[in-house]
Amino acid sequence: MNYRLARRFWLTTCLFILLAQLVTGCEPASVRAQPEPPPAPATPAPAEDLAQLAAGQNRFATDLYQRLRDTPGNLFFSPYSLATALTMTYAGARGNTQAQMAQVLHITLPDARQHAAAATLNWALYPAQQSSARLNTANALWAQLDLPLQADFVALMKQHYGAGVKPTDFKQAPEAARVAVNDWASFQTAGKITDLVPPGMISADTRLVLANAIYFKADWLLPFDKALTRDEPFIRLDGSERRVPMMFMQKPADLAYGAGDGYQAVTLQYTDTLIAMTVIVPDRGRLETVEAGLSADWLRSSMGSMTSRKVALGLPKFRFGSTFSVADVLGELGMPDAVTPGKADFSGMDGARDLSIGAVLHKAVVEVDEKGTVAAAASAVEMRLTSIQVEEEPIHLTVDRPFLVVIHDRQTGAILFLGRVVDPA
Repeated sequence: MNYRLARRFWLTTCLFILLAQLVTGCEPASVRAQPEPPPAPATPAPAEDLAQLAAGQNRFATDLYQRLRDTPGNLFFSPYSLATALTMTYAGARGNTQAQMAQVLHITLPDARQHAAAATLNWALYPAQQSSARLNTANALWAQLDLPLQADFVALMKQHYGAGVKPTDFKQAPEAARVAVNDWASFQTAGKITDLVPPGMISADTRLVLANAIYFKADWLLPFDKALTRDEPFIRLDGSERRVPMMFMQKPADLAYGAGDGYQAVTLQYTDTLIAMTVIVPDRGRLETVEAGLSADWLRSSMGSMTSRKVALGLPKFRFGSTFSVADVLGELGMPDAVTPGKADFSGMDGARDLSIGAVLHKAVVEVDEKGTVAAAASAVEMRLTSIQVEEEPIHLTVDRPFLVVIHDRQTGAILFLGRVVDPA
């Protein structure tokens, strides 16, 4: 009898352990284990340096948007992620290559202050520990096993970007290296960014990959009422109508609102964070005009002039992603040497002039619903051998036409995500 009881207890315990393993095994590792926040910088950069850094990154954001806006369909990317990965690359540039990259990235601070400000902004963006909002940014560096990286470059990457060198055998196992980069990006973005680097992009000539990932998830401060969501018409660019799930709040809310020549704008805040989302809604038929005038100065002016108003807002739910390879675009913006074998000078990385930018890859996703927002992005720079408020009538704004989205930090003004929605479905 004791033997039977013991055997039954043993079998029951084994079954319980097996079920527990099956249950936890259904949950992605990226959800079970979350990345650690960055350590506070030893000496935080002053506020004026952060403002100058953010202003430069915002100019880069709108410059890049102007180059990408002819891309058909929805558009979404993280200028913050791209600027971070490229500034890491800039740290190893010298001569004309460095000067051109500084111009394109709008780097106006001395190098040491630029990198210190980048580290401080990365740390400052994190919500408080007990916050319901989540923001994760991370940097990484994969280098060929026998690449003689300069000690000061390695130290700078570690100190200001938290990017320790991951020794990698690109020569013999480029596919394994590609999988490692993609697995890292997936982990850092809670599984939202997969296959950042497509097959064949990393080759035996790859010597270095520098990457940034950003993941943001937060609930609306004033959520939409799920019971009020209903299908409503959305007028697309070609004039055709499509019914999409339109979200509404229970009653008009006090929101930052602005209007200008050919557009309206409203800002939605999130709980436990200074990050917010501004929706810019061009008048019907005016999207192209508003896009053409989009600049960092225009955004700062238009968003800075917004005031608190009662707004009865209808906003479509949307969910989509964008993928880009922007090395050629960066060359057109004014840094051709960096992407041109034979002209590129990244001797600050390995002491030689045998590296050039082979690819700049970017992937971003956004999900907006009644509860809040999830947005994620990752960027990778592949280096290869050169040889290769007043009480009044509420404003009724139903976003039933193409619109722009700016997810930004209200404290520094830094634009984290930027894009447009021409078809929410």
